Amino acid sequence: MSGTGSFALYRFRQALGLLGLLLISLGIEAKTFTLGVLSPRPVAITEERWQPLADYLSKALPGHEIQLKAANYKDLDALVTSGELDFVLTNPSHYIHIRYHQELSGALATLLVEDQGHRLSGFGGVIFALKTSNIQTLADLKNQRLAAVSSDSLGGYQAQAFELMQQGIQLPEEASQLLLTGMPHDLAVTAVLKGQADAGFVRTGVLEAMQAEGRLDLNKLRILNPQTGRGFPLHLSTRLYPEWPFVALAKVDDDISRRIAAALLMLKAESSVAQAAHIQGFAIPADYAPVEDLARALRLPPYDQPFQLTFADIWAQWKHWALILLSSLAVLLLAGSLYLLYTNRKLTRSHAEIKTMAQRVHHLAYYDPLTGLSNRLYLNQTLDEIFATNHHEYKHTSNLLIFINLDRFKVLNLARGNHFGDQLLKAVAERLHQQSDALDTQRFGYFQTWVARLNADEFAVLITFNRKLSSEMEWQLGESMAQQLQACFQEPLEFDGEQLSLSARMASSYFPDSPQDSTEAVIRRVNTALDQARREGGGRFVFFEAPMGEQAIQHFQIEKELPQAIKNQELCLYLQPQMRASGQLAAAEALVRWQHPEKGLLAPGAFIPVAEESNLIVDLGCWVVAEALRLLKLADEKNLSFELSINISARHFHQTNFVSWIKDQVYASGVSPQRLTLEITESLIIDNLDEVISKMQELRQFGFKFSIDDFGTGYSSLSYLKHLPIHELKIDKSFVQDVSTDADSAALVETILAVAEKMQLQVVAEGVETLEQLQFLCNRAEILYQGYYFSKPQPAEEWINSLA
Repeated sequence: MSGTGSFALYRFRQALGLLGLLLISLGIEAKTFTLGVLSPRPVAITEERWQPLADYLSKALPGHEIQLKAANYKDLDALVTSGELDFVLTNPSHYIHIRYHQELSGALATLLVEDQGHRLSGFGGVIFALKTSNIQTLADLKNQRLAAVSSDSLGGYQAQAFELMQQGIQLPEEASQLLLTGMPHDLAVTAVLKGQADAGFVRTGVLEAMQAEGRLDLNKLRILNPQTGRGFPLHLSTRLYPEWPFVALAKVDDDISRRIAAALLMLKAESSVAQAAHIQGFAIPADYAPVEDLARALRLPPYDQPFQLTFADIWAQWKHWALILLSSLAVLLLAGSLYLLYTNRKLTRSHAEIKTMAQRVHHLAYYDPLTGLSNRLYLNQTLDEIFATNHHEYKHTSNLLIFINLDRFKVLNLARGNHFGDQLLKAVAERLHQQSDALDTQRFGYFQTWVARLNADEFAVLITFNRKLSSEMEWQLGESMAQQLQACFQEPLEFDGEQLSLSARMASSYFPDSPQDSTEAVIRRVNTALDQARREGGGRFVFFEAPMGEQAIQHFQIEKELPQAIKNQELCLYLQPQMRASGQLAAAEALVRWQHPEKGLLAPGAFIPVAEESNLIVDLGCWVVAEALRLLKLADEKNLSFELSINISARHFHQTNFVSWIKDQVYASGVSPQRLTLEITESLIIDNLDEVISKMQELRQFGFKFSIDDFGTGYSSLSYLKHLPIHELKIDKSFVQDVSTDADSAALVETILAVAEKMQLQVVAEGVETLEQLQFLCNRAEILYQGYYFSKPQPAEEWINSLA
């Protein structure tokens, strides 16, 4: 995108944003809002630094005023508790502390700072020692003398302590001496250089700053546990943690929060406001879960209360042995109590207390601690009991097992945090429990239902029919209950002051289907049906049918045969051209096929989904890249020059060595990387956006182009697009095929074209098959076309020869 185009787009967005803010402000009563800022220095200095930001935000809220209050930790907590604050700007640790005790709507933006000339939204810790020392790894730090500024410093002590904990080293117990130098961080470096400590902890950027000032020769130090390949420009030994969050309290109106967030994100580094605050601006909200995980692990506030052993802690530590241990403890306690009662009549513990303790152990073993529902162990035991009875009194299909898997729960949990995810799971459990009670009431005497939570976002409903019912009646009741369970997810969930629409994939199987049926068999059938529901999309309910079992066998067979097919060169590439409206060739897309020795030519849909579920997709992607480069070399020999698009899977892209590997492949082939477009899907963008952007930028600088495939079918947003170095959007064929007959598809396509035009992105329309579709698109934009209207995919070498 050109500089002129970027500036015009920025001015257009700014004008549109200001117009929207003005329209919203007409309906909102004038009000004064208070912004609390953490003040590690004297309050007057902090207020002088941040007052320009408060004035800037006041201008973003016409008719309103942002009032600034700077305070230390204790006073800032008091202001939040008393309800005097509407917004808070504080460090990550303090944010976690406030969020634990107060209701917040979440971070609106994350602070951007400049460190050694780099614009950063995160920081971490550095662990170092003298190169002349024998300290080579983190494990060598056990029983060594360590220097740090303060145990309260996240980047200067806590981040390092967390990394050492992962190595089994507990600080400060396993350090022979912990020297806390106080601020600044330079003192910890000096302590190591003078031999007062064997190793030291500092915040990222300190070593580089001291070297730039001529006060340190970095060649004298060894960085321990160096983090490479993360796109972070400074020395780093720990995980990265986000900078200060700008937070709104829950009482703030959503419109006000959105306007404040927009103003923060529009703040430029070169503005007087940013320069006064010594910042680079603000970025989209970061994930503060790593800070919370660190606080939990190190027992820092607000998780510094005396540790109470819970079933969840035991389960996380011992997993499979937890139940055995609890049962053994229960038996020992019970036996010991009986023995003491027999030998000493003065024993005060009563039989009722022993019974209560046994009931508690039983509850911990068979019920989910978060939702209170039965757990997987309880469900399996109940199924075993049903089958034990069935082996003596067999009756066909007298029970129904249903699995429910929430759609997009992982995305919501990552976006909103673990606390939000837990509350969502509890709300879903409550709704399922209410629906179960309602079904039992409506059909009293016909069946009984049980609801269980199996794992993070998976639930189960077990229905046992009255054994006097006919099989036909059971099937009718099963279909009716399936419809009602689906309906219970159609109403939005209400909690935390907001409404959330949620859907779920559901699958079920009747049982027993034979006298030899078992718990393992029925669970396998339901999971097979759940896989089918997952492939069909969100909100589906699938009853198990025998052919599904056959599909699972085929799935296994493909997974078994595909590695050998890659090795035996049974795969081949087909090319489908991408044309201009005039009929001129612009580029082509490489599509993989499998020439199976027994089944003939297999389309991608027969084996790509299987490969996507395992690392086979990585091996397959390596083959496709190598074959695509060979074809481009073949085209060069025939004096043909065209660009080629290849699909890159998310699993392959996230491999740690992907960037260096594909660059090496292109170097070795002699093909210009500018002739290759890497097509990625929107699902790739969801996980670890910073890593994705870093890799894409490096490959873009090398010469590759990027295209977002099937655009509009995933979860991307414009906030993602503006950060990604892409040059092309591909409109999914499901939208293109309906543009001339469906108003919604036409509107969506027009929106995508408008976004692409504003962002100066090329567009490829997939699935163009009719003249009406072509004319619709031609009348709206100048784009590329791919589909049967121009050409079906053809064997690659045949297609290249036809061009020659």
